[in-house]
Amino acid sequence: MAGRIRHAAPPHGDRGGGTAPALVGGAALVREPENVIVQPDNKGTASGLLLPLLHVMRRDPNATVVVLPSDHFVRNERVLARGLQQAARLARIDHQHVYLLGLVPEEIDPELGYILPDDRAAMAASSVRQFIEKPSIEVARDLVQDGALWNVFIVAASARALLGLYSSRYPGLVADMSRAVDRDGGDSLAATAARAVYPQLPLWIFLAT
Repeated sequence: MAGRIRHAAPPHGDRGGGTAPALVGGAALVREPENVIVQPDNKGTASGLLLPLLHVMRRDPNATVVVLPSDHFVRNERVLARGLQQAARLARIDHQHVYLLGLVPEEIDPELGYILPDDRAAMAASSVRQFIEKPSIEVARDLVQDGALWNVFIVAASARALLGLYSSRYPGLVADMSRAVDRDGGDSLAATAARAVYPQLPLWIFLAT
């Protein structure tokens, strides 16, 4: 997987808890409920991301997608915005790679995941050498000194590239979910076929390693 993922790192960032997406989500539910894709059950982030991705691809197979987890607080939003814009621009012209933003750590935090890029000097896109999840405090300190970045799971990619990454790792999951979304005819609200297939799905975490 490391060969297909690149990171685009803004220079500095802070992360923590935040609730801003709930404000956007409430308005979206009222105005465009068909754009809200709800998992029938919690089957982990692999299924939770794949389900809306397949709905997006039914509408626009050439779409560029951005994944924004709702559990981060960033003090310097301009830095994050620049990083997102850079990653989205790269994703629009590069349909082979998935771009994962990394944040330059401001402290040693063993509770986070880390990205070790191949090019540790450049604040630009680079292939990923290694992912490290929740290292010890000693390992986290060494990683930061070695140029590792916080992995906050902010992703930009063409829909095709992201689906290709899924297909290489979870071919059975992609096949089952694709059939369900096709049977539902893109109806994200009723989602009868998706509800039927979800109890059979494994609990998988996307990009856990």
